[in-house]
Amino acid sequence: MTSGGEVDPSASVHPSVVCDPGASIGPRTRVWHFVHVASGASIGADCVVGQGCYIAPTARVGDRSRLQNNVSVYDGVTLEEDVFCGPSVVFTNAAARVRVAAARIRLDARPQGSLARGECHHRLRHDDRALRARRGGRGGDSRRA
Repeated sequence: MTSGGEVDPSASVHPSVVCDPGASIGPRTRVWHFVHVASGASIGADCVVGQGCYIAPTARVGDRSRLQNNVSVYDGVTLEEDVFCGPSVVFTNAAARVRVAAARIRLDARPQGSLARGECHHRLRHDDRALRARRGGRGGDSRRA
């Protein structure tokens, strides 16, 4: 591991990780291959940071958070405690500070065919039928709209 940062002795960090001076990795956190933790970034306790992630200088990752492979957390973003980020999620540079809390993220305009937490897959079929009805046809579906 290339390190000048503060890494807790109980953390498990792969040798390919780059942890710049001024960065910190908390206790019992596991950091996988090819991760870059920039100077000033902070990763809390009991986190898992997957392969290929990038944590920018002013970014913060809260305790017990999980970042899957190739997640990028850029400047101005704070992931609070217990946040899960799926593969290849990108939190872009934010002009204002952005805070992401576990189980409180909800997109107001979701793409057609997406599900929010707690929604049943049956909603997709009903949405598709309603969309076809608004378009004036069933779109080749033999079922009624």
